[in-house]
Amino acid sequence: MSSDLSSFLGDVSTSLLWLLPFGVFGIVSWSFWLIRKLISASTKPVVNDYRTTTTVVVPSYHEDPAVLLRCLETWRRQGPSRIVIVLDVADTEAQQLIEERGYPEVDVIMFKHRGKRSALGVGIRAATPSSSCSSTPTPGGRRGCSTPSRCPSSTPPSAR
Repeated sequence: MSSDLSSFLGDVSTSLLWLLPFGVFGIVSWSFWLIRKLISASTKPVVNDYRTTTTVVVPSYHEDPAVLLRCLETWRRQGPSRIVIVLDVADTEAQQLIEERGYPEVDVIMFKHRGKRSALGVGIRAATPSSSCSSTPTPGGRRGCSTPSRCPSSTPPSAR
């Protein structure tokens, strides 16, 4: 009887031997999780005086005004510093409805759309006048950003 039992256990162990790598992988994975959990529980968040602003730039081309207003309300609940909506020149109904709301942090720009990329560019330039990038020369004759450290295209070609 004991030989039958040992024979059975031997057969089971050889047939289940292929599961061993999965068990080892599970132990290693859960060990990493436990280590990360312990480390994160022992650290505190960094508290400092750094604050920044956020501007949401939205290109809109013949969007349903009701949908756009619902989206505007959700964006405002997130608390950005500014919301710039770039509407197509034909979207006068949406412009009127947004401007009726009188939100001081919302700017509406009417623009003849030539695609999403061009509308985003207009909105980004309107959102960041002090550090905007441009392909047109600045008063000093330079192309690129007004803040050189923020724009890779402001590096002269000879320095690249």
